[in-house]
Amino acid sequence: MMRDQWRARLMLLEERLQGGKGAGSGLYLIGTKPGLVDVHAYMNVWFMQQNVPDFLEQCFETADLTRAWFERLSEFEGQEPETISSTDALRIAKHAAPRLVAATTRSESQGFAPGEMVAVCPDDYGKVWVEGELVHADSQRVILQRITEEADTLHVHFPRAGYLVRRI
Repeated sequence: MMRDQWRARLMLLEERLQGGKGAGSGLYLIGTKPGLVDVHAYMNVWFMQQNVPDFLEQCFETADLTRAWFERLSEFEGQEPETISSTDALRIAKHAAPRLVAATTRSESQGFAPGEMVAVCPDDYGKVWVEGELVHADSQRVILQRITEEADTLHVHFPRAGYLVRRI
C-alpha cells in the first residue's frame, strides 16, 4: 500500500514538471530555477533512493521528467563543513560582536517587547530553558541576547515553530 502512495506522489511531481501544467517548466517544480519547493520534494525522492532504490527505478520508468529533475538536483553540491573545536568556537564568538538587529517584536503573538527577559526551550522532551534579553521576535524567530563569561555578548537565534517562549 505504501508503494502506491509513493508512486502517486512521484506522479504528482511528474505532472507538475510537464511544461504548461501549473507553474512547472519541465526543469523545476515552480519555474526555471530551483526553489525551496524542489528541496522539499527532493528529500522524499532521495529517501526512496536510499531505502528502496529498486522501487524508485520502477517508478522512474514512467516518470522521465521526475528522473531528470532528481538527477539535476543531485548535481548540486553544498559547502564542505569545517570542523572546529568548542574552544575555538568560543574564542571566535568572544572576539565577534553580534550583528545589529533592529529591536522589534512585529508579528509577535504573545505580546513580548524588546528588552524583556524571556526564556526559550524546545516544545519536545528536551526542556532546557535558555534565558536572555529579548532582542527580536516575529512569527518565524526569536533572538535573545545573552552575556556569558565564555563568549561575552551573544545573540542566540531560535525558530518560532517547535519552541516555547515565556517571560521570566
